[in-house]
Amino acid sequence: MMYAMSVDQDISCRTVGRCVHGEAIDHEMNSLMPFERSANPDELGPPMLTSKPLGRAFLYARYNVELTERALSGLGLEGAKSSSMRQLDAVDVTDDLFEAGRLAA
Repeated sequence: MMYAMSVDQDISCRTVGRCVHGEAIDHEMNSLMPFERSANPDELGPPMLTSKPLGRAFLYARYNVELTERALSGLGLEGAKSSSMRQLDAVDVTDDLFEAGRLAA
C-alpha cells in the first residue's frame, strides 16, 4: 500500500510540476520528463531535457534510494542500518535517511 501511494504521488507531482530528474515509472509512462529536439534540423541526436517552464506549477525531482546494505554501502554509508531505515516509524534514524537522500541527489 505504501509503495502504491508513493508511485501515485510521484505521478501527480510529475504531471502538475515539471520533472527534471527521476527514473522511469514504468514502460508506458517512462519518466514523464519533458524533452525536446533541437530547432536546427541538421543537429541529430537524442532529445534534450527542456529548460522551458511549460506553465507547470513547480520544478520536481525524484530521487529514490534503495535501502539495502549493498546500496547504502555504495553511497558510502557502511554503518547505516538498512533494516531500521526501512521501518515507517524509524524516527531514530532520520539523520541516516537524510544523509542517504543527500548522497543520492
